[in-house]
Amino acid sequence: MPRLKKVALLLCGLLLLGSLAAGTSLGAGTIDWWVAAYERGERHKALFHLMDCADNYQAPGDDLLMLPMIQDALGREAKVAELGVQVFLYYNQLYGARNSAAYAALRASLAQRGVKVDLTRYAKWMVVIAERGANLRQSPSPEGRVLTALKNGMQALPLGQSGSWVEVKPVGPGAVDPRFERVRGYVHASLLAPY
Repeated sequence: MPRLKKVALLLCGLLLLGSLAAGTSLGAGTIDWWVAAYERGERHKALFHLMDCADNYQAPGDDLLMLPMIQDALGREAKVAELGVQVFLYYNQLYGARNSAAYAALRASLAQRGVKVDLTRYAKWMVVIAERGANLRQSPSPEGRVLTALKNGMQALPLGQSGSWVEVKPVGPGAVDPRFERVRGYVHASLLAPY
């Protein structure tokens, strides 16, 4: 019996290491993990759990990743379609995918459901492009106190500019995290790009 317990613990440890190496979280999961779950047929579950993945959201890549899933969800039963609409709205109306050919078809499907797509609020937004993220500083200087770190792919609303520094406020799904609520500061312009 003790040997069986050791084998079971070893297998659990290997599963945990494998999931971490694959980039998945055992809690909320990642966006790519839930998109894959949707494609495996776990549609309702995947869409529901996508509402908990904002911390892992990286724009614009994840917008493109979710686009075909949302389009498919709109053609499914009412509960799945409604969750698809909620995910679409929660993730900035997939603004980062707006220039893809498939986006026009998605807008048409949403219009048939009475969902208004308004992308004007995102036009000024920027996205962190630094692979390791960017420090949000209290002042426009490398010596400025770090208020928090913005992750790669996180959106920010520019509020002003001071030399090569952009004053920003974190926005979008990732900004729901208490670390980012009502925080504003400076990020070097080289670490940002238009969303």
